[in-house]
Amino acid sequence: MSDDVKKTEISKEAISPVKPGAKLADKSETKPSTSPFATPTVKPGAAGTSAPGALNTKPMKFKKKLGKGKRKKRRRIIIAIVVVLVLVLLGLMLPSLFGGGRNDANANAIYSGDITSVKRSDVTKTVSLNGTLESSKSMAIYTTLNSPVTALKVRAGDAVTTGQVLAQLDTDATVKEIASQQAAMQDAQVSKQNAINQAQDTYQNFADSLASGTNPEINAAKKGIKTAQAEYQKARKAFETLKTDRATKITDSLVTQEAALRTAYQEVEKTRMSASRIGAALKEADRMRDLESISLASDKADLALRQKELQKAQNDSSLSKEKKAEVINALQWEINHLTEVIAEGEAKTQAAKEKYDTAWSQEKENKLKIRQATENLGMARRQYRLALLKVDRELADAQDAVARAQDGILDANAGLQQAEAAAQLQNRTNQRAIETARSGATNAQGQQAIAKLRADINSATVRAPMTGVITSVTAKVGSPAQGALFMVEDNQNLLVKTAVKEKDVAKLSVGQQVTFKTPATGDKKYTGTVTFISPAASRDLAGGGDGNNSSGGSASGGGAGGSGASSVMFPVEIKVTGELTGLRLGSTVKAKVILQDARNALTVPSSALLDAPMPVGASSAGDAGDEGESVPSKSGAKPSVVLDPGAPPEAREEAKNPSVAGAAKPAGPSNPNAPKSVLVLENVGSKTPTIKEVKVKVLVEGASATAIEGPGIGAGTKILNNPMQYMHLIGLKAPIVDTPLPESSAGSAPQG
Repeated sequence: MSDDVKKTEISKEAISPVKPGAKLADKSETKPSTSPFATPTVKPGAAGTSAPGALNTKPMKFKKKLGKGKRKKRRRIIIAIVVVLVLVLLGLMLPSLFGGGRNDANANAIYSGDITSVKRSDVTKTVSLNGTLESSKSMAIYTTLNSPVTALKVRAGDAVTTGQVLAQLDTDATVKEIASQQAAMQDAQVSKQNAINQAQDTYQNFADSLASGTNPEINAAKKGIKTAQAEYQKARKAFETLKTDRATKITDSLVTQEAALRTAYQEVEKTRMSASRIGAALKEADRMRDLESISLASDKADLALRQKELQKAQNDSSLSKEKKAEVINALQWEINHLTEVIAEGEAKTQAAKEKYDTAWSQEKENKLKIRQATENLGMARRQYRLALLKVDRELADAQDAVARAQDGILDANAGLQQAEAAAQLQNRTNQRAIETARSGATNAQGQQAIAKLRADINSATVRAPMTGVITSVTAKVGSPAQGALFMVEDNQNLLVKTAVKEKDVAKLSVGQQVTFKTPATGDKKYTGTVTFISPAASRDLAGGGDGNNSSGGSASGGGAGGSGASSVMFPVEIKVTGELTGLRLGSTVKAKVILQDARNALTVPSSALLDAPMPVGASSAGDAGDEGESVPSKSGAKPSVVLDPGAPPEAREEAKNPSVAGAAKPAGPSNPNAPKSVLVLENVGSKTPTIKEVKVKVLVEGASATAIEGPGIGAGTKILNNPMQYMHLIGLKAPIVDTPLPESSAGSAPQG
């Protein structure tokens, strides 16, 4: 075939490039065939011919044409594939860029996945708190002894019951002290018995001297009376002798004066005898008053001491329950007895005082009588002497001697009475000395000291004061008992101690129910009741985060939250009620305080709620009043929003343009105080339901669901769960489709 190829010369003009827009030399020249089997026709001088002398056979040209055709075909295939891929990508991207992906009818449709039903269920509104589980009662166990610990019966974590032995202290020194005290008491008892015997001997000897008439003071007084009487008789006899000798001179006036003198003397004798008796009674009353006062003061001091000892015993946690009761009963008996004794002593003291006052008044009155009688006697004697002087001076002197003798008798009688009264007083003093010695023989102080030592022995056995768990053991065997030996906590009465933020404290109240969990018990729920809310903030609890003392921030769903370091926290205590199984002291707690709850209420998802526009009143289509301005939708349908005539311009603009912020709030509980509404579907069975906005009353707003009530809403009512995407369809009918509505179409106006 190479021999059949013709050689063709190509001119320079033929191979020169053609300028753009230049015309071809021969328009009638046909294009070369692209078929690999066509034989190319090459004119002389045409482009593509070899230069003179070049090797350019027909088979070589054919091969070149064949390779060039293959390359063009591959290029076209690649271009076609690229174009298809670009079209596919544009088909995927254009719906999202320009709202495509479905037709305009679907842009104004309702996605079936956004339809939900109103249900009946329970909704709870809570405040979340973090805290620590602690005991409601804990006691540090002390002892008043400092003896070494000889044995420990428990360790930290052990459960104990009331009265259970926890430790034993050394009692050897206390036992020796008791023996020493008992020996001292015996010696004191012997000494006091000797004092009793001596007092009894003194009393008996004195009483015997009185009975036998051998009392020296009384005998001396009696002897003085006899001497005075003898002197009186002697003077009287001398006077009578003189008077007889001068009998003829006695006149009637002398007889009268003598009778008056006799009467005055008898009155003086009588009053002076009374004075001795009254004086002795006054001294006795004074002595008894002092004794009763001293005794009463002593009894009161003893009572005060016993009361202090009783209070100390009641607060002494080192004593066992039985020993404490024994000591308290003994002290209480002494207090009651002393109270009775004091009452009697006060009565006796008052009686002694009254008796003293009476005796003092009698003595004062008798002294006046004595002075008056003495003055009367002196006057009678002077009158009688004057009468005698008229008769005879010697007889008058004799009468003076008789008068002096009479005075001596009076003095002697008074001395005897005083001696007898003093003897009786001494006798009673001796008798009281016996009673005092006997009362002191009981040795109450020594017995009390021994009782305390025995109580110390009982205290050496350290017992649990209550049922609970030992949480701390500081006592060590061989070391003296100092400070708190054990810490026991009641694990049957537990508290959750926590704190609430200032913004949530007003929501809490005593008595609210609580549920809580602990990390150790997993999802198991426990119950409690709020028992204490501090009226004052605790600055040391300030702080955010999820610490044990931080408060949750969600009051609607119980979500946890925290604030900065400047948070003000209020301590709160929650009493654990119900089951305690699994709870451990010191565990961290996540609690929820139930603020509100609704049982079997109509509930909707919280995302289905809208904040009703204010002051624009949202209503269903056709609810516009006569005075309201209707805001037509872009589709020309009935107005879905009615304007208040007094609404400000910005509110009117918001209502006319739903895309303006404020015409409707986002779905969900964004503003708990704002009125709420939901989008209700009417005539769902027609497949083209009407979207209606209905105002509702929120009963309880929970985390994901909200209890509501509203006109025409009941269990099964169909509502929209994504209401913001359908605000442009309020009051319109729309078909239900199964294709999700893209976000870009939300809020777009219906077409047609």
